[in-house]
Amino acid sequence: MSRSAAPRRSRAAVGPRAARAIHGAAAARTWPGLVSLAPIAIAALASCHKDPVIETRSITIHAPAACPVSDDAYAYLYASGDFEPTADAPANQGFALRSRGAELPGLPQAARVLVADVSSTTSEAVWRGVTYVAASGDVDLLVWPSAAACPLSGSVGARAGSSLVPIDASHVLVTAGQGDPVPGSVIVDFARGAVTSVGDDLLTPRARASATAFAGGAVVAGGADFSRGGALVDSAEVFVSASAGFDRAKIALSGPRADHGAVALANGEVLLVGGTSFEGLLGSLEAIDPASHRARTAGLTAVPPRKSPAVLRLASGEILVAGGLDADGKPLDDLFWLSRDATRVLHNDRLVASAERTFLALHAGGALAVVAPDDGSDALVAVISADRGLQLAATIPGKLAHPRLFDGDGGAPLLWTGDRWLRWQPWLGTFAATFDAPQKPKPGPDGPAGDALASLDPGLALWLDGDALVGLRFGARGAYTTDVGTLLAQGTGPFAPDRLVEATSAPLGFVDGQGLRLDADTAAFLSDATFADVAVDVDTDPGRSPLVVLRTPDGAEIEIGGATCPGVASRHLRVERRGPAVRVVVDGGASFACPVGPAGTERVAIGLRGASSGSVARDVVISRSP
Repeated sequence: MSRSAAPRRSRAAVGPRAARAIHGAAAARTWPGLVSLAPIAIAALASCHKDPVIETRSITIHAPAACPVSDDAYAYLYASGDFEPTADAPANQGFALRSRGAELPGLPQAARVLVADVSSTTSEAVWRGVTYVAASGDVDLLVWPSAAACPLSGSVGARAGSSLVPIDASHVLVTAGQGDPVPGSVIVDFARGAVTSVGDDLLTPRARASATAFAGGAVVAGGADFSRGGALVDSAEVFVSASAGFDRAKIALSGPRADHGAVALANGEVLLVGGTSFEGLLGSLEAIDPASHRARTAGLTAVPPRKSPAVLRLASGEILVAGGLDADGKPLDDLFWLSRDATRVLHNDRLVASAERTFLALHAGGALAVVAPDDGSDALVAVISADRGLQLAATIPGKLAHPRLFDGDGGAPLLWTGDRWLRWQPWLGTFAATFDAPQKPKPGPDGPAGDALASLDPGLALWLDGDALVGLRFGARGAYTTDVGTLLAQGTGPFAPDRLVEATSAPLGFVDGQGLRLDADTAAFLSDATFADVAVDVDTDPGRSPLVVLRTPDGAEIEIGGATCPGVASRHLRVERRGPAVRVVVDGGASFACPVGPAGTERVAIGLRGASSGSVARDVVISRSP
C-alpha cells in the first residue's frame, strides 16, 4: 500500500512561529473496507534555527467502515513527545476532515504521538485516535467511535483458540488457533486499520499455545497441532517483523507443553508456566531466549502443577502466577509471587477459586483481580498491593458471566462483566458504571465473549469476535502525555496508588489544604506517562519529604531520599534526571548527585513514596525539559 503523498523538503526563511504547511495535499487514497479521509498537510520543523528546514508531511485520518465519520466532521490534532508543550509547538489547530491543505502549526521534530479528537455538528458521536509518529514520512491515524465497540473492516479469518499479541505501539499479531482451513497469522496496523497476512507463517500450526511479545517480536510456544490430531507440540517459534514474519528455525522445548501461561521476563526471556504434557499437568517453568534460540529449565523454580494459569509481570519486575485448573478441571485458589528471574518463590497466598477470574497488572504496582464465584454470588474484587498484600475491595453486585479486564489510562482499568462495562476508581477502591450514553454502531458486539483479547495501549481494548477484530477506544493518554504540569494542587489528578486506599493503616490520598498524604512505604505513581530526561519539583512540609521514585520498565528503582540516594529535610525538593545522571536540589540551593541512577537512557516512570514517618506532597511540577 503506497503512501498518499511523498514528503518533500524546502528551505524557508521563517522562524518556527511563522512556519506554515504547503497547501494542496494530495487526494486521499481509499483502501478496501476503510473510510480514508482527506490528508492534511503539516509542516515538520526539522530544526529551530533562523532558517529551519521544513518538511511537508501529510496526515490521513482513517475510520473503520462499520463506524464511519460524518461528512461534516471536525478534528483537532494534539502533538506530544519529549518536549514541553507551548502555544506554537503542538499541532493543536482544528480542521474540517473533507477539506484540503488546511494550515497547521509546525510539527516539532521531537513529536512522537498525535492524538485526534473528531466530532460532528449533526451528531453526538465522537471519535478518537492515537498514532505514533515516525521521524520522517507521512502519517496515518485511525479513529474509533468513543465508548462504542466497533469491528475493524478487514477480516482476520475465522479461528478458535488464537492469540492477540501487541508487538509494538501500532501493530498487533493475530496468530495460532484452530480452524478449517488452518488459520494463518495476520498483522494488524492500527495506524491505518489494515490487515495483512504474515509472510513466513508458523512452521507448525498450533492452538492452545502461548503467544508472548518481547522487545522486537513475539514468541509462540507449545500448543497442540490439530493438523496431526491434536498432538502436543514441543517447540517454539519467533515472530521477527511484519515484513519477514516468523524466522525459519524452531526452538526445542524440554518437552511438549500446551494450555500453559507465559510472560516476558525483565531480562528479555519468555517464561512458560505449567500446562499440559503427555504425562499430565506440569508445574515446571521454562525460559525461552529468542535471541539465542535456546530454552532452559535449569535454575528456575516451580509451582504446583496446573494448566491455564494467569501469569503477569508486575511493575516491580516480579512475576505473579494466579490460579488455573487442576487435573480434574477444578479451579485453583492459590497465588505465587516469583522473583524477577523466576528462580525463587517469594510469597504465596490464596484467593477464592473460580473458573471465571481475570487479573491485570497495575502501572503503580501490584495487580487487580475480579472473581465471579461459582455459586453465583456477588463478584469479589481484590487489589494485590505492591508489597504482595491481598486486599478485598467492594464487591460487584450480581453474577458476572465472563469478566475481562483491559488496561486503562489514568490507572483505571476497564472491566467487561458479561453484560456491561465498568471502570475502576483507584482512589475509591470500587468499580463504577461508565459510558453513560454509549453509541451503538452496527454491526458490532458490546463486549468480548472469548479469551483472545489485549490492550494495545491504556485506552484501546481489543478482542476477537468470529473473524472480526473488535476495538473499543475509551482513553487517549500514553507515555508522552502532556498532562504533567502542576499536579497534586487540588486533587490526585493522574496519580494512582499502589494499593487499596481503605486498607492502609494511615490516610493515603489527597487532603484539602495539605496535599497528597502517604503512609510509610505506600506510593502513588503518575499513570501512563514515562520520561527520558525530566525534572520533578515537589513542595512538602518540613520533615515530611516523600521519596521521589524513578522506575525503569524492568522494575529497577532509585529512591531519592531512600537508601540508594539519601536526601535531607526540605520544603522544596527538585530532582533532575539526564540519562543515567540524577541531581538533587534542596530548597533551591544546595545540590548533590545521586550515586546510582537507572541505567542508560531507559524511560522512567515517576512515583512518590512515603518515608518512615509518613510524607506530604503538593504542587508537584514535572517538566520534560530539565
